[in-house]
Amino acid sequence: MNLFKVTVLTIFIGLAITLSGVDLTEKIEKYAGANATELLELLETQTGKKLYYLNFILENCSANDLAVLKADYLLQNVELAMQTSQFSYTEDYDDDIFKHFVLPHRVSQEPLEDWRAKFMEELKSLVENETDIEAAAILVNLWANEQMTFKQTHGRDQAPITTVKRGYGRCEEMMIIYIAAARAVGIPARPASAPYWNFTNNNHAWVEIWTPAGWQYLGEPNNRLNDVWFTNTTKRSTLIIAEAFGDYESRNTIKQENNVTYISSIEYYTDYEDCQITVFDAENNPVEDARITLYATSWGGLFPLFNLTSDATGNAEIQLGKGSVYVTAFKDGKFAHSLFNMMESSNLTLVLDDDKTIDEQFDFVFPIPQSSIKSDEKKEVLGEKFYLMRENVNLKRKNRLNELKIGYKFAKYYDEVFSQE
Repeated sequence: MNLFKVTVLTIFIGLAITLSGVDLTEKIEKYAGANATELLELLETQTGKKLYYLNFILENCSANDLAVLKADYLLQNVELAMQTSQFSYTEDYDDDIFKHFVLPHRVSQEPLEDWRAKFMEELKSLVENETDIEAAAILVNLWANEQMTFKQTHGRDQAPITTVKRGYGRCEEMMIIYIAAARAVGIPARPASAPYWNFTNNNHAWVEIWTPAGWQYLGEPNNRLNDVWFTNTTKRSTLIIAEAFGDYESRNTIKQENNVTYISSIEYYTDYEDCQITVFDAENNPVEDARITLYATSWGGLFPLFNLTSDATGNAEIQLGKGSVYVTAFKDGKFAHSLFNMMESSNLTLVLDDDKTIDEQFDFVFPIPQSSIKSDEKKEVLGEKFYLMRENVNLKRKNRLNELKIGYKFAKYYDEVFSQE
């Protein structure tokens, strides 16, 4: 980068901080309560990139986070995130990826916890010699798999260190602990989920990581990315949502709401359509700000997937996998609904009226995939050593579970799983 570009970039960053500082100060004073003074003092004492990242987090975090964020916690989060530049694979991505997918202090709705230092300490020696971000991601996945076992829970999301201590959690907790661990060593990671599958009464959450080849996903430890137990399931999905911290601009951004950017990630899993839903009134005028709801269609019924809002032209756009969803639109007491078959068309028109009756009989459709993975995804990343590492991880996890009061139940389950491999 030449001197002119560096100077312009420095001026731009300083200007952005100055311009945003007025609104940010008001936001902190309004929502941070007893923490407001120390947060404002923190901003006054920092400079350069560190100040830039502190501003970014505070500008993009929720009012709820401002009420509990302490200056020391926030500063440590930024400093440790910046230290991940020591890993060579971090040279592959830009600052925008870093800000939204490595820097954030929280993954989902889990309580705040000091996880960065602990996970950096645990994982540094595991990945410090890796130049390939995919290899580093798989190594982190092996580590995360050793820490916990899947178990359905119904409470609030666990923080990652809490999950390590308990040794179990549902898919949301598995996603949280992996993303925290990945970000601790500079691997950009984001939550992904199918709010509901479109052919069965169930859903799932997992992890996507950034790679030079694009976003890829993982689940249980495997020697390659994009190859997990739910791969075939995603190929039949109509909607997969990824999340970014704060306001993140991308060509697949669906909407930004409550300090989270929701992104259609369907392109990384299956064939899809760039779909447009248009809402009109009875006089054929486009309807702005109509609430559009997509529902998964399955043998179990209709399940809400995602909400959209029509623009001034009555349109809402979203990428959807080939299959079917049920769509409703509502505004000012007027209602419209229809089955949307993306295997036949990428456009749907809805006309609002007073009739709120939904057809009880309709046929939903979904594609049947022919193969679990594509030919270009069959490359194994870590070679034969991976399988010995995975075996050791499974044994360590089983031994740990045996130490729990109800560990025998988990151990029995894994004995059954291992006998089938």
